[in-house]
Amino acid sequence: MFQTHNAFQQFIQRMNLHYEREFITEEAAYQDNQKIKSDLLKAILAHQHQMNIDAVRQGLELLFEHTGCVEDQKILAELLQPHLSNGTLDHVIVGQASRHSASGRWR
Repeated sequence: MFQTHNAFQQFIQRMNLHYEREFITEEAAYQDNQKIKSDLLKAILAHQHQMNIDAVRQGLELLFEHTGCVEDQKILAELLQPHLSNGTLDHVIVGQASRHSASGRWR
């Protein structure tokens, strides 16, 4: 559980730094955003492999909380789609976590 908390705290810190940072290009910002979220997804998948469903839910909720704009939604789709297609991640759990999406603020 302690490792889970550390991985999730690290993600939050990295995302906060990402939001504060000024990037030279939009592509650099996109790649940084994608890398951070990809690293979180790796931690989520490790918990999935260990059948730690609570940590999977918590990690997915955190991922959705940091998904707002269209760019974020594109990154999320790129990251999740292969795992939803092959059954690595459960559609129900992902759907429940999606209620935590911050995309409503962009409407």
